[in-house]
Formats: sequence, structure tokens, C-alpha cells
Amino acid sequence: PKEAQRIAREIWAHYRDHPHLSLAVATFSVRQKEAVEAEVMKQRRRHPELTAKMVANKNEPFMVRNLENLQGDERDVIMVSMGYGFDSEGRLSLSFGPLNRDGGERRLNVLMTRARHSCMIFSNFRASDMRLKPDTPAGVRHLQTFLQYAESKRMFLEDFEPSDDPLV
Repeated sequence: PKEAQRIAREIWAHYRDHPHLSLAVATFSVRQKEAVEAEVMKQRRRHPELTAKMVANKNEPFMVRNLENLQGDERDVIMVSMGYGFDSEGRLSLSFGPLNRDGGERRLNVLMTRARHSCMIFSNFRASDMRLKPDTPAGVRHLQTFLQYAESKRMFLEDFEPSDDPLV
């Protein structure tokens, strides 16, 4: 819920400061999508003057989608809501919904390539908090690599499996 509240505030800051850029929020779960949508509705009631900016772009309207329903949609700015993280007892589970399934790395790739201008990640943990094991699913390993990049703006190429294709 706190992450959803923070994202709702950032949405309104976006429309206040950059109304010309299209925006979408991508969540890792349907439950988090619903939490973000509820907070956005609260903000719309508090800031009716910004609602017009939110609906002004008819070609690329604001949207909130969960990871599995984002394919094919692009926006200038994507805000990514993890919705997973440390629990109230300080434990971090490595369960990230669709990323833990076969093909999770492809879902993550779709998510992280939807932004034309910028991508903002909202999370209550860092890449270094993730304690991976040898059998950790590829999607979760790639999430850690992406978070490392987002935190440092450096790509760690050794984290990827080598390819036989010389063009990769």
C-alpha cells in the first residue's frame, strides 16, 4: 500500500511537471495493480485540475497494467511497481510472481523495454538484498541484474550467459 501511495504521488508530479510525456504504471501483480488504481482514484479526487492532463493524450492514455498485460504497449515514461519486498518482519522472499515461472526473464524484458524516455522503479529493496541460489529462476536473476543497473547505471555483463552468436 505504501508503494502504491508513493506511485500515485509521483504520477501527479509527472503530470504537473511533464504533461507532454505519456505515462504508464506497470505492476508485478494484479493485486498491486488494484492498489495503485485505488490510490490514483484518491489523488484524482484531491487534484481534479490534474485529471484533465491525465486524459489529454488520446493516442497514449494513462494506464496501469500488470506485467502479464503490458505486451505491445509503450509510453514515454514507465513507472514500475514491484509490490514485492521486505515483509513486516524484515524478510525478503524471492517470490516475484510471473518472474519465477518459466519465461519470467522474457516478461521482465517486455516490461523494461516499454519506456521510450525513462523508467522509474519503485521498490523497498536493492539488488544487493537479493540472496540468489544456484536454482533461482532466470527471471529473478535478471531482475537482480536490472536493479544493479538501475542503481548504478552500469551493466554487469558477467551476469549474463555467454552466447554462441557473435552478434549478441
